[in-house]
Amino acid sequence: MKYILITSGILLILGLIQIYYKFKKPIGPDAKSVEGFKPFLRLIDGFKKIGKTISNVFKRFKNLGKGFQYGGEGTGLAIKNSAIITGLMFKDSFAYTYEAATYGYRWLMCNIKKLRNIHYCFIFYIFDLVLYIIYIIIYSAAVLIDAIFNIKRLFGYSLQNAFNRSVKSIRDLDKVIYSYSGIHIIKYPTYIENMCYKCTPEPNLKALDKRKKVLEDNFNRKFPKMTRPFVQKFEKSGKEFKNAFKPL
Repeated sequence: MKYILITSGILLILGLIQIYYKFKKPIGPDAKSVEGFKPFLRLIDGFKKIGKTISNVFKRFKNLGKGFQYGGEGTGLAIKNSAIITGLMFKDSFAYTYEAATYGYRWLMCNIKKLRNIHYCFIFYIFDLVLYIIYIIIYSAAVLIDAIFNIKRLFGYSLQNAFNRSVKSIRDLDKVIYSYSGIHIIKYPTYIENMCYKCTPEPNLKALDKRKKVLEDNFNRKFPKMTRPFVQKFEKSGKEFKNAFKPL
Protein backbone atom coordinates (compact mmCIF):
# COMPACT_ATOMS: atom_id res chain seq x y z
CA MET A 1 0.00 0.00 0.00
CA LYS A 2 2.86 2.40 0.93
CA TYR A 3 4.65 1.85 -2.38
CA ILE A 4 1.39 2.41 -4.28
CA LEU A 5 0.91 5.81 -2.59
CA ILE A 6 4.54 6.83 -3.29
CA THR A 7 4.23 5.79 -6.92
CA SER A 8 0.93 7.68 -7.27
CA GLY A 9 2.49 10.81 -5.75
CA ILE A 10 5.46 10.69 -8.14
CA LEU A 11 3.14 10.19 -11.12
CA LEU A 12 1.00 13.14 -9.96
CA ILE A 13 4.02 15.41 -9.69
CA LEU A 14 5.28 14.33 -13.12
CA GLY A 15 1.83 14.92 -14.56
CA LEU A 16 1.65 18.43 -13.11
CA ILE A 17 5.10 19.23 -14.49
CA GLN A 18 4.06 17.97 -17.92
CA ILE A 19 0.88 20.03 -17.82
CA TYR A 20 2.84 23.09 -16.74
CA TYR A 21 5.35 22.92 -19.58
CA LYS A 22 2.63 22.00 -22.10
CA PHE A 23 0.52 25.01 -21.33
CA LYS A 24 3.38 27.40 -20.54
CA LYS A 25 4.06 27.97 -24.24
CA PRO A 26 1.25 26.31 -26.20
CA ILE A 27 1.68 25.76 -29.90
CA GLY A 28 -0.96 25.43 -32.65
CA PRO A 29 -4.59 24.62 -31.82
CA ASP A 30 -3.85 24.15 -28.12
CA ALA A 31 -3.07 27.88 -27.78
CA LYS A 32 -6.73 28.88 -27.37
CA SER A 33 -7.64 26.02 -25.05
CA VAL A 34 -5.20 26.99 -22.29
CA GLU A 35 -6.74 30.31 -21.28
CA GLY A 36 -8.39 28.65 -18.28
CA PHE A 37 -5.06 27.28 -17.08
CA LYS A 38 -3.32 30.66 -16.84
CA PRO A 39 -4.21 31.22 -13.13
CA PHE A 40 -2.87 27.74 -12.43
CA LEU A 41 0.33 28.55 -14.31
CA ARG A 42 0.76 31.84 -12.46
CA LEU A 43 0.27 30.00 -9.17
CA ILE A 44 2.99 27.52 -10.03
CA ASP A 45 5.29 30.41 -11.06
CA GLY A 46 4.57 32.06 -7.73
CA PHE A 47 5.47 28.89 -5.81
CA LYS A 48 8.70 28.65 -7.85
CA LYS A 49 9.65 32.22 -6.95
CA ILE A 50 8.82 31.62 -3.29
CA GLY A 51 10.95 28.48 -3.31
CA LYS A 52 13.82 30.31 -4.96
CA THR A 53 13.57 33.16 -2.45
CA ILE A 54 13.55 30.75 0.51
CA SER A 55 16.58 28.97 -0.99
CA ASN A 56 18.41 32.29 -1.35
CA VAL A 57 17.56 33.26 2.23
CA PHE A 58 19.01 29.99 3.54
CA LYS A 59 22.12 30.57 1.41
CA ARG A 60 22.50 34.03 2.98
CA PHE A 61 22.36 32.49 6.46
CA LYS A 62 25.00 30.00 5.35
CA ASN A 63 27.17 32.89 4.08
CA LEU A 64 26.74 34.70 7.40
CA GLY A 65 27.73 31.57 9.29
CA LYS A 66 30.86 31.10 7.22
CA GLY A 67 31.65 34.80 7.52
CA PHE A 68 31.55 34.64 11.33
CA GLN A 69 33.49 31.35 11.27
CA TYR A 70 36.32 32.71 9.12
CA GLY A 71 36.33 35.96 11.09
CA GLY A 72 36.67 34.08 14.39
CA GLU A 73 39.43 31.84 13.05
CA GLY A 74 41.25 34.88 11.62
CA THR A 75 40.98 36.74 14.93
CA GLY A 76 42.40 33.75 16.82
CA LEU A 77 45.29 33.40 14.42
CA ALA A 78 45.92 37.16 14.50
CA ILE A 79 46.16 37.21 18.30
CA LYS A 80 48.38 34.12 18.42
CA ASN A 81 50.75 35.09 15.58
CA SER A 82 50.92 38.74 16.63
CA ALA A 83 52.07 37.64 20.08
CA ILE A 84 54.75 35.42 18.52
CA ILE A 85 55.85 38.21 16.16
CA THR A 86 56.06 40.70 19.04
CA GLY A 87 58.16 38.27 21.08
CA LEU A 88 60.53 37.55 18.21
CA MET A 89 60.85 41.22 17.37
CA PHE A 90 61.70 42.13 20.96
CA LYS A 91 64.16 39.25 21.39
CA ASP A 92 66.02 39.70 18.11
CA SER A 93 65.99 43.51 18.27
CA PHE A 94 67.44 43.39 21.78
CA ALA A 95 70.12 40.89 20.65
CA TYR A 96 71.04 43.11 17.69
CA THR A 97 71.13 46.25 19.86
CA TYR A 98 73.36 44.49 22.41
CA GLU A 99 75.73 43.25 19.68
CA ALA A 100 75.85 46.72 18.07
CA ALA A 101 76.59 48.35 21.43
CA THR A 102 79.33 45.79 22.13
CA TYR A 103 80.84 46.37 18.70
CA GLY A 104 80.72 50.15 19.12
CA TYR A 105 82.28 49.99 22.58
CA ARG A 106 85.13 47.75 21.42
CA TRP A 107 85.73 49.91 18.35
CA LEU A 108 85.86 53.04 20.52
CA MET A 109 88.25 51.48 23.04
CA CYS A 110 90.44 50.23 20.22
CA ASN A 111 90.74 53.68 18.69
CA ILE A 112 91.40 55.28 22.08
CA LYS A 113 94.22 52.77 22.54
CA LYS A 114 95.65 53.68 19.13
CA LEU A 115 95.48 57.38 19.95
CA ARG A 116 97.35 56.80 23.18
CA ASN A 117 100.12 54.99 21.27
CA ILE A 118 100.19 57.40 18.33
CA HIS A 119 103.62 58.74 19.26
CA TYR A 120 105.00 55.18 19.01
CA CYS A 121 102.95 54.12 15.98
CA PHE A 122 103.09 57.26 13.83
CA ILE A 123 106.27 56.19 12.00
CA PHE A 124 104.70 52.81 11.12
CA TYR A 125 101.53 54.48 9.81
CA ILE A 126 103.67 56.77 7.61
CA PHE A 127 105.62 53.76 6.33
CA ASP A 128 102.34 51.95 5.51
CA LEU A 129 101.11 55.00 3.63
CA VAL A 130 104.29 55.17 1.54
CA LEU A 131 104.08 51.46 0.69
CA TYR A 132 100.43 51.84 -0.28
CA ILE A 133 101.21 54.78 -2.58
CA ILE A 134 104.01 52.76 -4.24
CA TYR A 135 101.59 49.83 -4.66
CA ILE A 136 98.99 52.08 -6.32
CA ILE A 137 101.60 53.61 -8.67
CA ILE A 138 102.93 50.21 -9.82
CA TYR A 139 99.44 48.72 -10.21
CA SER A 140 98.18 51.76 -12.16
CA ALA A 141 101.26 51.69 -14.43
CA ALA A 142 100.66 47.99 -15.16
CA VAL A 143 97.02 48.62 -16.05
CA LEU A 144 97.97 51.60 -18.24
CA ILE A 145 100.70 49.71 -20.12
CA ASP A 146 98.34 46.78 -20.68
CA ALA A 147 95.73 49.12 -22.14
CA ILE A 148 98.14 51.10 -24.38
CA PHE A 149 100.26 48.27 -25.78
CA ASN A 150 97.67 45.48 -25.51
CA ILE A 151 100.18 43.28 -23.66
CA LYS A 152 97.76 40.44 -23.05
CA ARG A 153 97.02 40.09 -26.76
CA LEU A 154 100.73 40.13 -27.68
CA PHE A 155 102.08 37.81 -24.96
CA GLY A 156 98.96 36.08 -23.66
CA TYR A 157 99.54 37.44 -20.18
CA SER A 158 98.94 40.93 -18.77
CA LEU A 159 101.24 42.93 -16.49
CA GLN A 160 98.29 43.42 -14.14
CA ASN A 161 97.92 39.65 -13.63
CA ALA A 162 101.69 39.26 -13.25
CA PHE A 163 101.75 41.95 -10.56
CA ASN A 164 98.85 40.37 -8.66
CA ARG A 165 100.50 36.95 -8.79
CA SER A 166 103.78 38.42 -7.53
CA VAL A 167 102.05 39.99 -4.53
CA LYS A 168 100.27 36.71 -3.77
CA SER A 169 103.56 34.77 -4.02
CA ILE A 170 105.25 37.14 -1.54
CA ARG A 171 102.35 36.68 0.92
CA ASP A 172 102.50 32.89 0.55
CA LEU A 173 106.28 32.98 1.14
CA ASP A 174 105.75 35.09 4.27
CA LYS A 175 103.32 32.48 5.63
CA VAL A 176 105.81 29.65 5.01
CA ILE A 177 108.70 31.52 6.68
CA TYR A 178 106.52 32.46 9.63
CA SER A 179 105.37 28.84 10.09
CA TYR A 180 109.01 27.74 10.49
CA SER A 181 110.68 30.68 12.18
CA GLY A 182 107.88 32.73 13.73
CA ILE A 183 109.14 35.80 11.81
CA HIS A 184 107.25 37.79 9.16
CA ILE A 185 109.09 39.27 6.17
CA ILE A 186 106.26 41.63 5.11
CA LYS A 187 104.61 42.25 8.49
CA TYR A 188 105.60 43.98 11.68
CA PRO A 189 106.59 42.04 14.80
CA THR A 190 103.72 40.88 17.00
CA TYR A 191 104.26 43.52 19.73
CA ILE A 192 104.03 46.35 17.15
CA GLU A 193 100.85 44.87 15.64
CA ASN A 194 99.28 44.53 19.11
CA MET A 195 100.26 48.09 20.05
CA CYS A 196 99.34 49.87 16.79
CA TYR A 197 96.94 47.71 14.78
CA LYS A 198 95.13 45.04 16.76
CA CYS A 199 92.43 45.36 19.41
CA THR A 200 91.84 43.07 22.38
CA PRO A 201 89.05 42.09 22.29
CA GLU A 202 88.46 42.85 18.64
CA PRO A 203 85.14 44.32 17.43
CA ASN A 204 83.18 41.30 16.20
CA LEU A 205 81.67 42.43 12.91
CA LYS A 206 80.62 38.87 11.96
CA ALA A 207 78.41 38.55 15.05
CA LEU A 208 76.82 41.92 14.27
CA ASP A 209 76.16 40.88 10.66
CA LYS A 210 74.64 37.61 11.88
CA ARG A 211 72.17 39.46 14.12
CA LYS A 212 71.36 41.83 11.26
CA LYS A 213 70.58 38.91 8.94
CA VAL A 214 68.24 37.43 11.56
CA LEU A 215 66.29 40.71 11.69
CA GLU A 216 66.17 40.93 7.89
CA ASP A 217 64.94 37.33 7.70
CA ASN A 218 62.20 38.14 10.22
CA PHE A 219 60.87 41.10 8.26
CA ASN A 220 61.37 39.62 4.77
CA ARG A 221 60.27 36.02 5.35
CA LYS A 222 59.05 35.00 8.82
CA PHE A 223 56.67 37.87 9.64
CA PRO A 224 54.93 37.94 6.23
CA LYS A 225 54.55 34.16 6.39
CA MET A 226 52.96 34.40 9.85
CA THR A 227 50.56 37.22 8.92
CA ARG A 228 49.39 35.60 5.66
CA PRO A 229 47.09 32.93 7.27
CA PHE A 230 44.90 35.30 9.30
CA VAL A 231 44.81 37.89 6.50
CA GLN A 232 43.47 35.17 4.19
CA LYS A 233 40.86 34.23 6.80
CA PHE A 234 39.71 37.86 7.04
CA GLU A 235 39.52 38.08 3.24
CA LYS A 236 37.33 34.94 3.12
CA SER A 237 35.16 36.34 5.90
CA GLY A 238 34.70 39.60 4.00
CA LYS A 239 33.68 37.75 0.81
CA GLU A 240 31.07 35.69 2.73
CA PHE A 241 29.57 38.81 4.35
CA LYS A 242 29.52 40.53 0.96
CA ASN A 243 27.63 37.59 -0.57
CA ALA A 244 25.23 37.53 2.38
CA PHE A 245 24.20 41.17 2.00
CA LYS A 246 24.20 41.56 -1.76
CA PRO A 247 20.77 42.24 -3.35
CA LEU A 248 18.59 39.22 -4.07
